[in-house]
Amino acid sequence: NSFDGGMVSGEKIEGRWGTYFAVPLNTIMNANEKNTIMTRTKATELITDEEGRVTGVKAVKYDGTEVEITANMGVILATGGYAYNREMVIETNDYWDKDDLKPDILSTNRPLSMGEGIIMAQQVGAATKGMDFTQLMPLGWVDTGHLAGGTGENVIYISPAGTSNAGKRYVDESAERDVLCQGAFDYGGEKGLFVEISNAGNRTKENNVEGRLYICTLKEAAEMLELDEETIKNTIIEYDDAVRTDTLHELDVPKSAATALIGNYNEDGSFNEEGLLAVRYLAPSTHHTMGGLVVDTSRRVLDKDGKPIEGLYAAGEVTAGFFAGNRLGGNAVAEIIVSGRIAGESVTKNK
Repeated sequence: NSFDGGMVSGEKIEGRWGTYFAVPLNTIMNANEKNTIMTRTKATELITDEEGRVTGVKAVKYDGTEVEITANMGVILATGGYAYNREMVIETNDYWDKDDLKPDILSTNRPLSMGEGIIMAQQVGAATKGMDFTQLMPLGWVDTGHLAGGTGENVIYISPAGTSNAGKRYVDESAERDVLCQGAFDYGGEKGLFVEISNAGNRTKENNVEGRLYICTLKEAAEMLELDEETIKNTIIEYDDAVRTDTLHELDVPKSAATALIGNYNEDGSFNEEGLLAVRYLAPSTHHTMGGLVVDTSRRVLDKDGKPIEGLYAAGEVTAGFFAGNRLGGNAVAEIIVSGRIAGESVTKNK
């Protein structure tokens, strides 16, 4: 993934902060001089009038100060999903095997993704659906669960030491995320631990990150992984031959797409034992929750009878029904932009 940053008042703000925070914050603050962003403040409850219309939000600041915010037109919930709330994920799960989805699974999400927006809306009668579907990300760092980032289809995933499939491929690495995660649970180690190997390219050992990424030779990789060197070598060569001859579909574990080799080769075609490989330790992590609040096309939150809850709107991952059971990577960005704009227009027009 690349985070190029963004422009704020003619100044380039680099990286994730510029991409995800600086530009949206600048847009909000410049939209209306009365706009205020309350940091270190947690929303706790929706306020309703005698007729059940949502008229505001109760919140608590970091120092315990209670806050009540009045909404003349309505409240838009854009609080995200609940992927970090493993208790909530497991309680609602009806997709993953309970032996795979355990309380100690890590998450790509920040600790704020706890589902409070869904809970607050349910307290005023909101309906939910799809809560049994939580998307797992196969590319989580084993130590934190944070998103490791994809390196494309030109990788192989092998089972770690101590498994019956040690050193061998077990899945089509270009398959969907749920397929990759299930493969890791079935053929990986504890918590779905697996090993990703790719060609190091221009990377050197200076790029090593302890416990995560290692640039090394085949022999060094085998020693580090405590795997049989010949098994890994044969796995790589068999795979690379299939790439060269366009016979990936004929492999014992077929693959649908690949454009580059894993190994390094000498001019005579023999395997270059000194060539560098990139080795990463990865495991599935909770990533995106498909379930959430039921909304209509105007992003009005609906109750269990399918009727709009007056004054309450929602956008983004807090809602349900947009991605069915398994979201395609990248689509959430389009969804939050489109649904956010619709919700904003609807609340101003009292749709």
